[in-house]
Amino acid sequence: MKVLVTGGSGFIGSYVVRDLVEAGKKVLNFDLVPPEERNCKFVKGNILNFGQVLKVLESVDVVCHVGAIGDVYRAEENPRLASEVNVLGTVNLLEAARVRGIKRFIYTSTWEVYGDVEDQVLTEETANKPHHPYNITKYCGDLMVQCYSWFYELPAVILRIGTAYGVGMRDKAVIPLFINKALKGEGITLHGTGKQGRQFVHARDLGKAFVKVVDSSVTGIFNLAGNELITVEMIIERVKKKISSVKIKKEPARKGDIQPIPISSVKVKKALGWKPEVSFNQGFEELFEYYAHNLGKGCYSAR
Repeated sequence: MKVLVTGGSGFIGSYVVRDLVEAGKKVLNFDLVPPEERNCKFVKGNILNFGQVLKVLESVDVVCHVGAIGDVYRAEENPRLASEVNVLGTVNLLEAARVRGIKRFIYTSTWEVYGDVEDQVLTEETANKPHHPYNITKYCGDLMVQCYSWFYELPAVILRIGTAYGVGMRDKAVIPLFINKALKGEGITLHGTGKQGRQFVHARDLGKAFVKVVDSSVTGIFNLAGNELITVEMIIERVKKKISSVKIKKEPARKGDIQPIPISSVKVKKALGWKPEVSFNQGFEELFEYYAHNLGKGCYSAR
C-alpha cells in the first residue's frame, strides 16, 4: 500500500509519516520543505499547484491530508492565505484523488470546527458554529471532503483532532511558550481568566490513530481527543512547580477564544479501538525536559 502524506515534514505530519513507515507502508511525503528525518521518499510540492498534486497522486492508494495553515494566529493575521491553503488546497487534493481513483482520503480536521456551542459534550453529531478565520477555513475543507465522499463516492475519513502537542510543536504554542519564557527568566502573560482549556492529544497518539485508519475500511467523521481537559491555569501551575520564581502578568482575554467543552472520542474507540495513551503529565514532562536541554531550538520533527 502506498500512502501520500501532505505536510509530512511538519509537526503532526512527521509523526504520521514515522508511524506509517514503521507499520510497513510505502510512504510519500509531499511538502514544501524537506523533512528533518529522511525515513521515506520526499517530493517537494505545493498543494495549491493542481498539476503537481495530480502528478504526485499518480500511483497512490491512500491520501492522508495533514498539511495546512494550522497556526490559529497566522490564520487570523492572513485569512486569505489560510483560505487558499486550507480550502483550495484541500479541493485540489480531493479532485486529484477523484481523477486518480484513490481508494481512501483521510482529512485532518480540528475540534475547533464546532465553534461556540452550548452542548455539554462535543460529539460528531454536534452542530458546527465556527466563527474564527482558522476554524472556518478548516470547516470549509471539512465540508468539501463530505461533499466528495457523498457526491463522488470517494471513500473518506474526517479526523477532528483535539489540540495536538509534543516535541516538535510550534514554539509559540501555549505550552512551549510558557516553558521557554520561564526557562529564560521572563514573565508569563495570562490572557483572560485562565479557565479556557483544551483536550490536548499527544502527536504520538495521533500517529497511531492514522495507522489504524489507513488499515481499516471505516468512513465518516471521528473525534480524536485526549482524556483530560487541561486549562491554561493548570499549565501555569505545572510550570511554576518547575520554576517557582516565574512571574504571571494578567491581560484581557483574546478575541475568539473558545471555552472548554468536553470532547467525546467514544465513536473512534468503538470503531477502531483507538484511545490516547500518553497522559498530559507525561507529555508535559517530555516537553519541559526537551526545552530545558534545547532552549529556543524547537523544530518540526517527530521524537
